[in-house]
Amino acid sequence: MTTHALTTFDAAKPYGGATLAVGAIGALVAINATSTAAIVMSVALAIIGAYAFIGVLACYWKHSDDPAKFQKEVGKFMLTTASAGIADLIATVAKAVVLRLIFGDR
Repeated sequence: MTTHALTTFDAAKPYGGATLAVGAIGALVAINATSTAAIVMSVALAIIGAYAFIGVLACYWKHSDDPAKFQKEVGKFMLTTASAGIADLIATVAKAVVLRLIFGDR
């Protein structure tokens, strides 16, 4: 019986797969949804999944030589990048609201 040492890539696969799945599910729901609320929420889900995946990639790049450190830090990276995505989404909505207030419904 051979033992298989956990590589950082092996440690990253579940996180990468989960974040990509969140993004893909959000995108698929947005494409097929009929209500505005469902479309907005699923687009937000897709954006959060995409940003969280960027966090997984950044953590992998930073800790590619240490799987244990990767597993310890990946949550922080995902939370940080997903938070940046949420902030970007909020800023975009705020800009749209301000533009609508200034220019109206032309």
